Amino acid sequence: MKIMKSIERVTSMMGYKIIFCFNHYDSKREVPTLQWLIEKRVDGIIMYPTGNNLDDVEIPTSIPVVLIERKIEGANFDIVMHENKDTATQLVQHLYDKGHRKLFFIHGSSANSIEEERLNGIKLAITSLGLDRSKQTLLELNNRWDINKITEKIAGFLQVKKPEGIFATNPNFLAGAVRAAWQLGLQISEDIDIIGFGEVDPFDIFRPKVTIAKENPDKIGQVAVDVLFSKIKKQFQNEPRKYIIQPEIIIGNSSNKLTI
Repeated sequence: MKIMKSIERVTSMMGYKIIFCFNHYDSKREVPTLQWLIEKRVDGIIMYPTGNNLDDVEIPTSIPVVLIERKIEGANFDIVMHENKDTATQLVQHLYDKGHRKLFFIHGSSANSIEEERLNGIKLAITSLGLDRSKQTLLELNNRWDINKITEKIAGFLQVKKPEGIFATNPNFLAGAVRAAWQLGLQISEDIDIIGFGEVDPFDIFRPKVTIAKENPDKIGQVAVDVLFSKIKKQFQNEPRKYIIQPEIIIGNSSNKLTI
């Protein structure tokens, strides 16, 4: 939604109107929506993909398309996205530097290119840091679950695995991890450390503060609009490019140094 607000603000300043289509993360609705937009002869499309391919729709070359955040297999479009792999590796390194060697990683399906890149960064860090794989837990959850189910699943694993630190790959799982720790009576930063991607405390209320990789949806939206309008105005017709926005790692105090 933050990306959408950014896109609407920039396009309105340029005198354009936008059509906002939300598919409720249902890939089966994606192709009919695109076909409808093509029939409406829109000037351009900014798309946050749900599915992994567009085999069932042919988008005319006269309609430029810019993807945001997620890749589409075989698609030849510009994409604006956050950097994921190296940022994930840095977050694991942060826990390692605090002395933690038994970690619990909560991630989504690798069918989602964002989750795949973050998971690759985690695995790279485990290998490069020489962490004992038998002591690391990787749990895949469904990002479409509500927060209560996510919390329940994480709490169940925490009771069995008892890790020193938790790394969540998206805001939903990060919020679920914090809630699970609270429900089990665990003191964050004392009994367990928690870090992850995304902002779960926009009003800066939680104490201790959670260490996060803060994303910049406003920048994503702004760059996506700039790229699309350049295509519409035919300022450049070069090969599709990837525009990378670097998340900001904000160090909180939910990952204190472990005495070993």
